[in-house]
Amino acid sequence: MGHRLCVRNAVPMMPRMAMDAPINIEIEQGCTLCVIGPNGAGKSILTSILTGDCPIREGGVTIDGSSVTHGDIITLSFRDIYSAAQLRDMYYQQRFNSFNSDESPMVAEVLEEYAGALYGRMADVCGIEDMLDKRTIALSSGQTRKLHIYRAVMKKPKYLIIENPFIGLDSASREQVGEMLAVLPSMGIVCMYAVSDVEDIPYDATHVLPVKERHIFPVQEKDVFMKDTLFIHSLFQNVEKSYDVFPSPLYDLPSYDVAVEMKDVGVSYGGREILRDVNWTVRVGEKWSLTGGNGSGKSTLLSLICGDNPQAYANDITLFDRRRGTGESIWDIKKRIGYVSPEMHTCYMEDIKCIEVVASGLYDTIGLFRRPTAEHLSLSREWLAVFGAEALAEKPFLSTSFGEQRLVLLVRAFVKNPQLLILDEPFHGLDSVCKARVQMIIEDFCTQKDKTLIMVSHYERDIPSCVTLNKRL
Repeated sequence: MGHRLCVRNAVPMMPRMAMDAPINIEIEQGCTLCVIGPNGAGKSILTSILTGDCPIREGGVTIDGSSVTHGDIITLSFRDIYSAAQLRDMYYQQRFNSFNSDESPMVAEVLEEYAGALYGRMADVCGIEDMLDKRTIALSSGQTRKLHIYRAVMKKPKYLIIENPFIGLDSASREQVGEMLAVLPSMGIVCMYAVSDVEDIPYDATHVLPVKERHIFPVQEKDVFMKDTLFIHSLFQNVEKSYDVFPSPLYDLPSYDVAVEMKDVGVSYGGREILRDVNWTVRVGEKWSLTGGNGSGKSTLLSLICGDNPQAYANDITLFDRRRGTGESIWDIKKRIGYVSPEMHTCYMEDIKCIEVVASGLYDTIGLFRRPTAEHLSLSREWLAVFGAEALAEKPFLSTSFGEQRLVLLVRAFVKNPQLLILDEPFHGLDSVCKARVQMIIEDFCTQKDKTLIMVSHYERDIPSCVTLNKRL
């Protein structure tokens, strides 16, 4: 059971979206295809052509011999998760400001048109019924991801293309989504995936379509592809050693002994308890991992540290040797911290140059609302070079691929050479080369004197070897 998808001599209308040759792809019935390639290889362009979001001036796309119509093919990307929850107009960290949370819809309202199907197998494996009485703004990134997938499935497309299908999901949620995707063929829905790392190829994929530098290679059986280590090596470039000496910070800050101290911390919204009796001390130079399932409160806890959550003032929290609420400003706190998170990525919708995105980290703003100095731009360019991303400097941020955007936001987190580095799922969407380079940079960065690290990841393999302590929620 399935659908036969054909792309014949497709050429995008916009030259900047062109591949190196007209696109010709054929996916037979019964095949589950995974498009794979490094960041910026052209995967998103290919999926946009299939959905019609990228118009073509030549060629065509057909399913079972008929032209593709609106809704036949749906693409899900991490960048779009909040659009599915009707949160396009929400602002960064809004879910931590309870006085504004009533503006967001309930999950039940978002899924109202699918109410008749809410108690089917799909809803069970995604845990949808448990979310119905929650506001969309209060969902974790993993919960929102599952809602997004479920909502797309309820539209019953012929093809569902999912970019990096397990981003933001803990191990239990990954199993749930995997179980859900396994049910789709019985509903007449064919899955297609797009990933940037061999380790992320879903187990149910039967065929692989490699892409590199906007060149599409022939479709291969997954087992054949996985055994061809030489080809995989050529698909992803070699990793170069990261820098041993990093650009210096622009200013000196007072030293500290304790970065974070929480005593019996609790956070709740509208009677719903998010954190309870949290006690945690992070001392200067320590390297921590922060773990817990989707919805356990990790993002809320980090928002207390980063100065983004007003409930910090109602709790006994000390940051950089100073008790919250004793006259320090948010900017005094943020000046010491480098931070990246899934929420930040989703809300960073400013289409400015990538070098300006990096420079915004010096001002702790989402977007750039002042003209950066020559010194700040020079420093931003230096940090882009550290990450091997200097070629992205002048490119519009929203025109780059998802993985390239995450890399730029990572550079933004480092640009201050911060005393405390907080990395919340930093490797989302990065190809294996970028991931290996960033892992080395983190390790090298943390060898500097008095650097403190808090790292969040649902994958143990992503935790740097320098991390020796764990806080689990």
